[in-house]
Amino acid sequence: MKALSKADRERAENQTIPKLIDLLELAQKEKKFVMFDLNAPPRKHPLRGTYIRRVVSLILDSKIEQHLIFWLPAFDREYVKQAAPGFQQVGRLYSIEHLTKENISRINVDYKRLFYSGLR
Repeated sequence: MKALSKADRERAENQTIPKLIDLLELAQKEKKFVMFDLNAPPRKHPLRGTYIRRVVSLILDSKIEQHLIFWLPAFDREYVKQAAPGFQQVGRLYSIEHLTKENISRINVDYKRLFYSGLR
């Protein structure tokens, strides 16, 4: 890739990361899907046990249509299903039995695992 022009470099350096609420508002306006794949905070972090519920609450407060949310985290999934039944639950490369039991019809697969494991 060639080097950025001075103007492009200045533009890139002045970019900011949007707040989650701003992203959700834009996704709602544009009718775009948002995929959530969250990692837990460190073990001793005070929000470790509640981070999923806090994120779900923020999403619901944003008024984005629930079907626009693809939800990957398995942690506290039963709570998420109850609190936000319209979220599209997404699983990993689990057995068909597991996916059916969890009522998951979409999967998110690391392409390397898919390549080596095959598409059984």
